[in-house]
Amino acid sequence: MTVRPRVSFDRDFALDHDGAHRWRPVMPCADVEVEMASPALRWRGTGYVDSNYGNGPMEQAFSSWQWTRTHLAGDATAIAYDSEPRVGPPRSLTLRIERGAVFQSDAVRPRTELATTRWGIKRSVAVDAGTQPRIARGLEGGPFYARTLLGITLQGESVLAMHESLSLDRFSSRIVQAMLPFRMPRNVLPGQKSRALRA
Repeated sequence: MTVRPRVSFDRDFALDHDGAHRWRPVMPCADVEVEMASPALRWRGTGYVDSNYGNGPMEQAFSSWQWTRTHLAGDATAIAYDSEPRVGPPRSLTLRIERGAVFQSDAVRPRTELATTRWGIKRSVAVDAGTQPRIARGLEGGPFYARTLLGITLQGESVLAMHESLSLDRFSSRIVQAMLPFRMPRNVLPGQKSRALRA
């Protein structure tokens, strides 16, 4: 796999109120090429790389969060993190990253509820006022996590957005903990430092 960043980013952001958990969009937008021998598949498109780290398990700091990434015109990227900390009010972080410049807002935005997943995970997204998001495709669904491709209107553009919903209340339950070895590799579980490539 080859990942070539269109924009690299060296700044991180607090996800909680005391800054114990932080997140960095390392490559807000990148060109990705994948070539596999077995199965014999090739793929080329755009992707995204980020990194999370913090003091203590995520499930102790948050009950849930919603994350959205959207590629906009002019190689701009819009990313939104909307979290529910266990202490303090809901927290929103909205970024527009364009040619190395970043525009940030921490205002909590009105959100539109989407249909819950088959596992009952709640999903919501902030879009332009007067517009309605649609679920274009469910990409991944599990007992505590869902990834969905959405059709939304954002900053005046009709675009496809990658959306993630994470329920850390569900993740913490005894039943889900027993399922984890079969649903998700241990080296990328919440509460551990990880770097992920997202489409």
